[in-house]
Amino acid sequence: MGTTLTEKTFTQLFASGGGLNGSRVAPGGNIEASATPRFDFDPLTKAARGLLVEGRRANYLRQSSRFHLDEGIWISNDVNVERNSAVSPTGQQDAAKLVLAASGTYGQGNVRQTTTKPAAAGFYTASAYLKSAGGVRGFIYVAGHAGVDSVSANFDLVGNAHEMSATGSFYVASHKVEDAGNGWRRYEVTFQADASTEATFSLYPSSPTGNGPGDNVSGMYAWGAQYEAGTFASSVIQTTAEALLRTSDAATIFNLHQAPWCNLQEGTFYVQFVQRRAPVGVSQMIFGVTSNLDAGDRLLVYLEGNNAVSANVYRQWVEQTTVVVPYSVVPPGQVRKVVVSWKSGRFVIQVDALAPVVTGLAMLPNYISPALFLGHRNGGEDPIWGEIREFAYWPKAANPGEISAITPATELIAG
Repeated sequence: MGTTLTEKTFTQLFASGGGLNGSRVAPGGNIEASATPRFDFDPLTKAARGLLVEGRRANYLRQSSRFHLDEGIWISNDVNVERNSAVSPTGQQDAAKLVLAASGTYGQGNVRQTTTKPAAAGFYTASAYLKSAGGVRGFIYVAGHAGVDSVSANFDLVGNAHEMSATGSFYVASHKVEDAGNGWRRYEVTFQADASTEATFSLYPSSPTGNGPGDNVSGMYAWGAQYEAGTFASSVIQTTAEALLRTSDAATIFNLHQAPWCNLQEGTFYVQFVQRRAPVGVSQMIFGVTSNLDAGDRLLVYLEGNNAVSANVYRQWVEQTTVVVPYSVVPPGQVRKVVVSWKSGRFVIQVDALAPVVTGLAMLPNYISPALFLGHRNGGEDPIWGEIREFAYWPKAANPGEISAITPATELIAG
């Protein structure tokens, strides 16, 4: 991730924390364990994506990639589990082959695990990395404790003819299929679940015809099963004997008032980012500057719950300006940029290719030991759920006429 703050590197400027039990896509395109800072790469092109920033999530499944039976966690029914049968998205020979036995049929033979979950109704997401091993279909099935509530995600492993269904109080909210390289795809289904504390997660391989009995040879490769609370699948949380929590990512510059390059009286910030997922009705922070103890003095730039870019400035809990940028609602997955400049009397925000929005700014924040939070709020809350690609700062406030042309390569600002 590029920065023009100083000649220092990212790790010299930012204090990183969180991301415990996290992962990233490494430069070679393989998934590897990684805590913050998680500089992520595209698994197909190997191009750098930027600094990955996500919130906390737990994978409720144990032994999330070890589907064989010797741990007594996964139970098989008319499925033969061949361990370490293929190269997984990690680049290691650690993916299992799930073979539908001749004694089973598609929709009946499975490997399954009963796990605990929070006693709360809400949205949950089940996912797994799957790849055809002769079978043309495979599905993810999740059942509630009572058994009458369930969701079935019948995925096409060689095409795109996917079918979703649900029973009881469960209902399907969305599904997604994402190419992970080398024939692997990550399949996910998001659904409304009940408040029971148990759920059963199952994977079903198929025959070469996609239905009927197995042949003791064909099925699918599987790796990285995940069951989590939320409206989308987050990055991989690999588990072994116990379910694991991945903590929130945090990238912070503390004590800005002590930094010789920082000017709290005026300045310009540039951030290029990609929002990968959009939690429904939840704001997502692009960046913010606040006092160390509270947000009574602050400058925040964020995505509203509807994805509009917004900003606000407060001094001692009194609003100085709030802006919602018109026409700034854009679906996730696109490279975006926001440039903000401020000084006494003027606040300017410019988003993507839109015209700058200019407002008055009666008073500046009265910061006490301020910190800058990149891609999240203090404590890792309200994360961007995506990547910060570029970040630049100038100790002078760009004027409305020049702000649209600013890039990280800009050396001089007229102000």
